[in-house]
Amino acid sequence: LDADTQYTYTVQMRDSATTPNVGTASSGANATTDEETDAPTPNPATFASAPSADSSSAISMTATTGSDQTGPVEYYFDETSGENGGTSSSWQTSPNYTDSGLDASTQYTYTVQMRDSATTPNVGTVSDPENATTDAAPDGLNYTEKYQEFTASSSDSWVDADLSGYGVASGDILEIGIRNSRGGNERWAGVRANGSSVNRRVQLHEAESGGWDTTTMHVVADADGKIEIYADHTSNNVFYLLSIWEDGSYTEKYTSFTANSTGSFVDEDLSGLGVGANQMVEIMIRNNSSGTEYYGGVRANGSSNDRRVDIHEAESGGDDVCVMIAQADGDGKIEVYAENGSIDYVLLGYWTTAPGTYTEKFTSVGKPASDNTWLDLDLTGSGVPDDAVAEMLMCNGNGSSENYMGVRTNGSSDNRRFDIQESESGGRDCGRMHVLTDAGAVIEQYMEDRSDTAEFYLLGYWE
Repeated sequence: LDADTQYTYTVQMRDSATTPNVGTASSGANATTDEETDAPTPNPATFASAPSADSSSAISMTATTGSDQTGPVEYYFDETSGENGGTSSSWQTSPNYTDSGLDASTQYTYTVQMRDSATTPNVGTVSDPENATTDAAPDGLNYTEKYQEFTASSSDSWVDADLSGYGVASGDILEIGIRNSRGGNERWAGVRANGSSVNRRVQLHEAESGGWDTTTMHVVADADGKIEIYADHTSNNVFYLLSIWEDGSYTEKYTSFTANSTGSFVDEDLSGLGVGANQMVEIMIRNNSSGTEYYGGVRANGSSNDRRVDIHEAESGGDDVCVMIAQADGDGKIEVYAENGSIDYVLLGYWTTAPGTYTEKFTSVGKPASDNTWLDLDLTGSGVPDDAVAEMLMCNGNGSSENYMGVRTNGSSDNRRFDIQESESGGRDCGRMHVLTDAGAVIEQYMEDRSDTAEFYLLGYWE
């Protein structure tokens, strides 16, 4: 029988006549088994993966999965060194734990123990302690802001694009902007690593009465500074080198998925797509409805940020899209939001080694005070530190007019902007760029017509 469980019994009798005479069953009587008193095994607890540094500010670990007849088993990770920033977990059902907010180049010590789910939990013996030392603090982000326009050499095929003349070197991770400026037709366009077989392209919907429908993707340059690009039509599909990351390791993907349900943020497990514990992911949100805007969003698992955008209709075909970065949890999960089944998602890629530490945000940072002028925007009030790289989303909500919007580092001369198309019958048309903050966490922003319904959002920042 199960431990600590009530069972009910009756009894009845019969005689030994040729045809036995069977008596009436008694009333039911209850009895409860004793509580189980064994702690989960293994006991003492052990680490399946000992604590190890993820970065200069985070350490991750995994306990050996426990077994007990009164499940589920819970785990408690205890940081015992007392060093600044070290934090113990609460009792949790996941055997994975990441301690973040730690000091660089500092040794931290952890133990783990387990308990079962009995009415009075049976707590096992604490594991042997394990030490891990955080990485040294980085000197700074190896990030270079760019705004270089280039086009494909031919239409309707994957072709090489040599970006070495723009300062791109072997293994650099590039942020590429892609546009469709065709007013009456959707167009396929995409980027991928040179030699890749991934059909990494999106059908950007028509640009309606003017402006551009845009998206951005990261891609890794080869040893000669080359990538591959795809343009349905070379005059309609134009590409922009927006930034270069010299550090980190990025794995490109192009795998679509849908939310488990609509109308709320729900978990999405990306571990089956190769995403590891606590890795940064790049997600494209797509609205493929030709007649209705719908909200779609992405955020870290457990986040309270209402990180979603009202993505406008895809007009006569193709997709309207928005791209965001999010951090997976220890189990490779994020949260996604879909207002309707017309919203789906594409995993564009993930960082096996991130170029820095990313902090998620979703903050409207306001518009510039004047039209057609690059003006300073101080991000310190939004929590952005000095010399960080901010992930910015520019959204045009005007239903009848396109609007140039852009961001650049303070003091730059690059005219770093997108002509973001009208949002038709509702919602927002969006463009994303990263931008380097200065020593005072200031950037510059640009807007063609500030009277329009348009917004700049801080999606997060790297440091």
